[in-house]
Amino acid sequence: MSQSKHSFSDSALAEGLATADDAVLQLIYTDIRPGVLRAVVAEGADASDVGVFFQAALIDTAELIRSGAMPEGVPMYEALEEMSIAHFNAWRHDENAKNITPLEEEVEGAELEQLKAVEQEAPNHWVPDSERMAETRKHLYTWKKMGELRPSCTTELLRTGGESDSICQAELATALGQPSTDTSLPAWAQAALNRQTDHQIWSKVRQYQQNLEKGLTIDGQEPPQKDNTIARYAFVFLIFATVGYILYAWINAPKPAGEIFKENFEPPQSLLADINRRFENDTSGIVRPEQCAELLQQADVLYGAKNYSGTKDILFQIL
Repeated sequence: MSQSKHSFSDSALAEGLATADDAVLQLIYTDIRPGVLRAVVAEGADASDVGVFFQAALIDTAELIRSGAMPEGVPMYEALEEMSIAHFNAWRHDENAKNITPLEEEVEGAELEQLKAVEQEAPNHWVPDSERMAETRKHLYTWKKMGELRPSCTTELLRTGGESDSICQAELATALGQPSTDTSLPAWAQAALNRQTDHQIWSKVRQYQQNLEKGLTIDGQEPPQKDNTIARYAFVFLIFATVGYILYAWINAPKPAGEIFKENFEPPQSLLADINRRFENDTSGIVRPEQCAELLQQADVLYGAKNYSGTKDILFQIL
């Protein structure tokens, strides 16, 4: 087969699929499966059902590879896409056939024969016929029901191929809808138990899906923890910056309005004391006249006695 766009060649993908190789199946699941599912949905399939058609396509493609019936040069993606769509169309035809009326049966039969003739002439004539694909889907159903039994029953049934009259076989027969008095398995169910490698492919793919749904990696490991070093440093820096700002705001807090008003608008206790305080750092060298000093002393006495009118008259004399 030709070289694939993946790290595996198409021949390596084919060999890995045929032998249920974990690395190849994981690559197919992560890289090929999403595009195939979208293609089947585009054909009209329900999104909740397309996984089954992809699983069936894996099984039939692996069987074709092992038998040598897969043509050379078919890329793995195209093979699985064609097979998945073929499974969906075959299933849709079977479902429609269940509701057909006797008057339409003859027309339906003619259309089916015409469809088979077209399929033989199509480039993908290697795709199994509808009966073979229906049997594969029954095998998937058998494996699903077997998986609901005890794990030891799965091991026993795959080992014996359903040819031993055992409790596990009876339980599987009941799960498949056989009458309670009949512990034998249908022929298609027995055929499913003899496809051990195909069962491995199916069970591994289902396990991948379950792992991802649990938030694990595809191989069932805990996902690696994200490196939050930068986030931690940023958080610590934010804490220190916040504390620093609070301290700065507290140290440099503005004075209350009452204190500012008191400092700027409350009358002084003494006029002379207030003047001396205001001019204590004066370096101009101006000397206050003696007469001015005497008037200030007189005004300060009246000011201390709260005789503000007399204080005003004396201060006006200085002007």
